[in-house]
Amino acid sequence: MHFSVNLDIKANELVVGNVHGDLFIYKGEDSKPWLTSSGLGMTTCLEIGDVCNHKMNYLITLSAEGWCNIFNIKGGPTSQLVDTGDENAEEVRQLRPNYKRHLAANSKVILIADIDGDGLNELVIGYTDRRVRAYRWKEGGDTVANVASLNGQFVLVEDWQLAGQIGSLSVNTRPDGWQDIMVSQPGGTFVTLLGLNPECTRSRHDSKKYDGEETESNTSEPYLMYHPLGSARARNPGVTTEIVGSISRRKRGEESSVPNFSAICTLDGTLTLVDDDKILWSVYVDHQLFSLAKLDITGDGTEEVVACSWDGQTYMLNLDKDVVRFHFRENVAAFCAGYYGMGSGNDVPCLIYATFNNRLIVYHNIEMYRIASTNLLKSMDREGEVLDLMNVLNCDASNPAQVRQFYKWCLYGYHPKDK
Repeated sequence: MHFSVNLDIKANELVVGNVHGDLFIYKGEDSKPWLTSSGLGMTTCLEIGDVCNHKMNYLITLSAEGWCNIFNIKGGPTSQLVDTGDENAEEVRQLRPNYKRHLAANSKVILIADIDGDGLNELVIGYTDRRVRAYRWKEGGDTVANVASLNGQFVLVEDWQLAGQIGSLSVNTRPDGWQDIMVSQPGGTFVTLLGLNPECTRSRHDSKKYDGEETESNTSEPYLMYHPLGSARARNPGVTTEIVGSISRRKRGEESSVPNFSAICTLDGTLTLVDDDKILWSVYVDHQLFSLAKLDITGDGTEEVVACSWDGQTYMLNLDKDVVRFHFRENVAAFCAGYYGMGSGNDVPCLIYATFNNRLIVYHNIEMYRIASTNLLKSMDREGEVLDLMNVLNCDASNPAQVRQFYKWCLYGYHPKDK
């Protein structure tokens, strides 16, 4: 089962796909799917974004057999009557793909991002054979089973061969604004793919066939940069690794946050925060971490790192290594963290779990004032209303003993022995 959040600008939806070829889109607090689709093949990954560079979001799914389906949700789904075997028929809003084409099989992870700095997004796909391919949407041309609303095709622009199995794909924003593609590798390491970066591009050739696919341009030697920073810290050098980049941190005096950190987790329980090639800190836990995300839980503009294990242990860490742990008491098949539009129509930070019992659980009341522990007296000193209340009750705010007695009375009540 796979997750993605982000379809509507006003309120995000939750999109879920499974290996049976079914697609479900949930909206708000309704437990029934808002839209569905079926017959998509063994779905291995899905993503949402402006993959066709039309200034609008599309939903794209990939199957293990290689079928690529693109949905234009705003194009209007059709309603169908589904026979339930009795007198009543259930009306279901059934989605049909606006574009369908066969790409390379055995896809594992997918990413939509502008990886060459031209202002247009590319579709980057990681495969189980340790290859990463980058495609660009090209208007017009021959398509298979497409409709008039999406008249074009994906053109292969780059192909990389990696040494280890691919865990996940992410992008990291450099100080100059350039986005690097990061691919996690076994043992807590990652690779940066720089083949489409003009700074390291060698000769390019005219359009030609490449691995049986049409390619617009291709570097003669796609460039890889290995970052073996985790090899000395990983407890198992061959363990599966996940990575997430462009973690934002708001600095004092700045109105906007700066995305320049990356987080790495391994299946043997290692969680690492990285700034460029420098390890800032590492945390070791006794649980198998299989999913990693970033999310601003405190609402201060700085994103926290969220990691989940197969047995439901969820860790939320700020960039100073302070941690809050939440135990989801079921085994987890899939996990994601992001912003989801609840009944109020507002996007709120959420933790979303899919269990092996075919249940979806959404936690939407997870916002916290802070992650780090703090002193009660120092925190309350910053609250003007509390100081006003002390004055009304004739409590001297400058007397530590009286202040402690005041909070004791507020928390635990009055006892005669406290006189």
